Formats: sequence, structure tokens, C-alpha cells
Amino acid sequence: MNSTPLKRQLDLLYNKYNNRRYISNDPVEFPHIYRKEDDILLVGFISAIFSYGRVPLFKKILESLFTRIGEEPSYSIKNMSAQDIVAISSGLKYRFYSETDIKTLITILNRILRRYRFIDFISRYTFKRNLLLSIKNLRINILKESDQISPGINFMFPDISSGGASKRILMFFRWMVRKDNIDFGIIKTIKPSELIIPLDTHTAHISRLLGLTRRKANDLKCALEITENLKTLNPDDPIKYDFALAHIGISDGCRHKYIENICKVCFLKNICNNKSI
Repeated sequence: MNSTPLKRQLDLLYNKYNNRRYISNDPVEFPHIYRKEDDILLVGFISAIFSYGRVPLFKKILESLFTRIGEEPSYSIKNMSAQDIVAISSGLKYRFYSETDIKTLITILNRILRRYRFIDFISRYTFKRNLLLSIKNLRINILKESDQISPGINFMFPDISSGGASKRILMFFRWMVRKDNIDFGIIKTIKPSELIIPLDTHTAHISRLLGLTRRKANDLKCALEITENLKTLNPDDPIKYDFALAHIGISDGCRHKYIENICKVCFLKNICNNKSI
């Protein structure tokens, strides 16, 4: 892999997409609504949990949920009664998440927030220089707050040891560890250099077209391979390019194959292998 041309083009791509005008097509839009760090962190966590499937569909359920929770999410959830939680979750469901699963999620967060600020909870159960162990430990301690572990709750908090890409929790950490126009830089117990790319369909396909991975499966090993290759370009902040790589597809229509009117204006056109597909 010739890293110099690749880095040059990825930096151009990053400079284009490191702009809040692109967040309307992304779940990171929701934490950007808030100003207090506690609310940004909590809303980011909830938003990441629901971020699978089509963007308009999960945005609709998140808009309903955050409207019900109110303008100060951390304060509101901390002070909810059991009856409040039932009312908040009433009638809400999304794909693998039932109304009961959403009620369980809000109950878990209510129990955590009654004892900790959310940033303190995250910091308590994360470790420097070991993101994977941090995610395992965080999951264990989140699930301790639940009275029942349904399939929906297991999907909300998957075991990273299973080898799946664990995109949603890795995306949450990207949002809250990195700092730029898109990401917030709130979590300090993890460094940007320790992050792993939150692999979705777009980033996986585009990474293959750029030679960042040879793996066929969109799994954790693939995410780790892409991340290691990105570290050769930017050791201190390897996944700074994640948002840009995703939004080539989400916002600008990349179809992972050569389409002249799309590809001819793409920053990656001279280093992408799509003409051979």
C-alpha cells in the first residue's frame, strides 16, 4: 500500500466532510443538539444504540424518544419514577427493540444516573490502552443494572468477544473520544490512537476499494485490519477518516462500483480500485 498518495487524498476527504452540514444524515446529529457534556454523552450513547438500519427510520424513533425525555436528558432520566419510564417508552419500538426493551434501557440509565454522572460511570469502567477490554467491562456493568436480559437488550449491548464488528459502541467512542467539528472529545480515559473504526457497509466496501483490507467479512478482524492500516497514515488519530469514508456513500452516493457522474468528482478517484469492478 502506497501510503503517501492515500494519505493526501484521505486528508482532502477529511477536510471536506469535517463539516456540520453533513450531520443531518448521521446519528451524531442528536448529541449536537445539546450543550451540556452530560447530555451530549448520554444522548450520544442512546443514539448509537439505535443506529442500525436505514437512517430515516432510526432517526424517527430517536426524535420521538428525545422529545419525550425533554430538554435536559440527564436530569430527566435521573429523576424519572417507574411510572415515568413506562410513559416515556409507551408505544415505542424499533426493529429488534420492543417497547419493553426501550423501557429496560431507560431503567438501566436511570439506575446508573442515580449514582453517577454518566461521564464518571464511563470513566470508572474503561481502561487506558485497552479499548476492547473497556467495552467488555462496560457491557458487564451496564447489564448488571437490568432485571432481565432479552434478545433486544443483548442486541443493544453485544459481546465484543463474539467477533462481530460492534459498530455502534465503537462509533459512540469515536464521537466522544476524538475532537473536531463532528466529534466531541469528552471521554479522556481513552486516547484517539486507541480507537477502532466502527465498521459499516460503506466504510467496509470503500476500505476494500482503497486496499485498506483484504477481508471479506465485515467483522471485528476486518475493523482491526483497517484501523492498523490507517495507523500507518495517522498513528495518533487513525479513525479521523471514518466519518468521511462513511459519508462518501451516505451523503454523496458512492455505490462501491464505477458510476461516472459520481466517481469523476470524488476525491478518491485516482486511488480507488472501483474501475476494475
